[in-house]
Amino acid sequence: MAGAGAGAVHTVARLLGFGSNVVEWAIPDRVAAVARQAVAASSFIAHDARRALDRLTMSDGAAPRSRSYDELWLMDGGVQPSTAAALLRRLDVKEANLICDPGEESLGEEAVTLCTERMIAFRIFRTGWSLAEDGAFGAQLNPVEQFLAELHAFKSEIEERVPGYFDFHALRCLSLRGRGPFLAGAEQTARAVVDAAAASGTANRRFLAADPEECSFAEFCEQAGEAFDIGLLPVDRAELLNPVDRLFQERIDEMARAIVTSSSTGSYDLLPAHAIRLDRAARVAAMARLRQTLDDARAARTSRCAALFASLTPRTVEQCPELAYFAAGAGDTPVILINALGQGLAYWSRLFQTLAHSQRVIIWKPRGVPSSSPVTLEDHAADIERILDCEAASRCRLVGWCTGAKVALELCRRRPRVVESMVFLNPSLKGPGLSRDLDSDYERSLEQLCELVSRRPGMATFLKTALRDIIGAKPEEDESRFPAVAVSATNAALVEHILDPFRTEATTVSYCGQLLDFWARDPAELTAGACAPVLVFASEFDRVASPAMAAATRDLLADTEYVEIRGATHYCLYDRPALVADLIERFFRRVEFASTERCRESRGKERDGHPVAPP
Repeated sequence: MAGAGAGAVHTVARLLGFGSNVVEWAIPDRVAAVARQAVAASSFIAHDARRALDRLTMSDGAAPRSRSYDELWLMDGGVQPSTAAALLRRLDVKEANLICDPGEESLGEEAVTLCTERMIAFRIFRTGWSLAEDGAFGAQLNPVEQFLAELHAFKSEIEERVPGYFDFHALRCLSLRGRGPFLAGAEQTARAVVDAAAASGTANRRFLAADPEECSFAEFCEQAGEAFDIGLLPVDRAELLNPVDRLFQERIDEMARAIVTSSSTGSYDLLPAHAIRLDRAARVAAMARLRQTLDDARAARTSRCAALFASLTPRTVEQCPELAYFAAGAGDTPVILINALGQGLAYWSRLFQTLAHSQRVIIWKPRGVPSSSPVTLEDHAADIERILDCEAASRCRLVGWCTGAKVALELCRRRPRVVESMVFLNPSLKGPGLSRDLDSDYERSLEQLCELVSRRPGMATFLKTALRDIIGAKPEEDESRFPAVAVSATNAALVEHILDPFRTEATTVSYCGQLLDFWARDPAELTAGACAPVLVFASEFDRVASPAMAAATRDLLADTEYVEIRGATHYCLYDRPALVADLIERFFRRVEFASTERCRESRGKERDGHPVAPP
């Protein structure tokens, strides 16, 4: 099932005696052992029709020896109807049992037509959105699970920015009309479906394997709010949504529409209501178990991130003993995470951990704060070269945050053949070649203070105290609960880390000197000749590096993609690591695919006798 009742699908497979592999087939006694008494049948179960077709065409012996079966179970409701029909044509079956999503109609109808033409007995089971009894999530979430997971993530994100916000504010979303959502327990649904398929007189019929007394969307929100300890209120008009509500609505809009259906169920027979019905208490309890699963996963993730860099062994560079880096994950082309000047690694812990699941990831704390001698832009680029030498890496991907974008450009200028691609997270490219209108208010103010400290180092104490008071100030009581503040507030856990460059007079002087050196470098000079593809991130509420600055990067570089994250701040890499990692990895795959295609075209031209310039 493509996200609908995945829990029910795997439970059906288990009840039939098959486990949860993509495609399985079994001898009759395995089927007869569970809910199919006195039926001698061979069965073909497909969780994924496309992959089932692929296996049927394999010639290495992995496909079933026989193409003739007593019954077919097709359990991926979101599959293309043509694929399901093709699978039916490839198999010689006597009966076909097809399980469809709550809103899926076309799969069942095309299958019915084909079964009728070939005189195959059929059953169509239209399930509800299943809620697992144990609170576990499957590999692919159905829309109800997606909605609840997003509710949990959004609530956690806002409370990290403004603790206690939802103690005083409900969360609103737009009301939806339609039937449902149909909700059902995975275990109850699976048993009802298996029992119906085994019963006599059920062939050539459609069944609704869901609670016919479905709750409305408003009731669903009320029950979800109770389970997740938040007031979740649907409203009829968009103007009733505050800034926090509007951000939530953008994130859940597609999921919400998916769980409410306008399609008719009039042609469906109802399975026994007692077998599948979830009353209000059971629904709330099932959603509360899902919440507990999410709470536990988030707590474990937070714990791992807190201990992440302490658990890794730092690697030192012989030529530069004060340079130590951390590495994790595996991959042919390392991903080099370039930190902002003077900043520690706390901002990166979540994104580092997420990327390390599929990439070789490298990070370090930039040198120079504090430092007895200046550490320049060229020095930071040279540090990356040293690390690449230690890793024996001939190619790399660069991900630069804030001022790290300039370091990435400098390395690309020095070693263009080494840099495969670049990602700029909230880039600060302030410099003489760009309009000062692109500077953020924060950058303008900080520049004045840095120049003051450069002329009069004794003013570092004043600057340190002033910035700590401004950045570390807590919002007023009434302001902290104001929705417009909540969507743009800095994550409370990061405030002390943001202040780190100003912790002493020495660090303040060093930091100001580095910033002035960086700002003196013209980004237009750094980008001249840069040919690596670039993905640029901007955040709607970035107060440190303006979104306008990020957008202007497109005019400096030839091959640039741009994305602005709604409701995000300068610290989106910490607040939304899963989204940021997904966008980065998709970009890497696009670059890799484009490179492969260019190589293929080059080889084709060489075969045709055309000279080809080296890449």
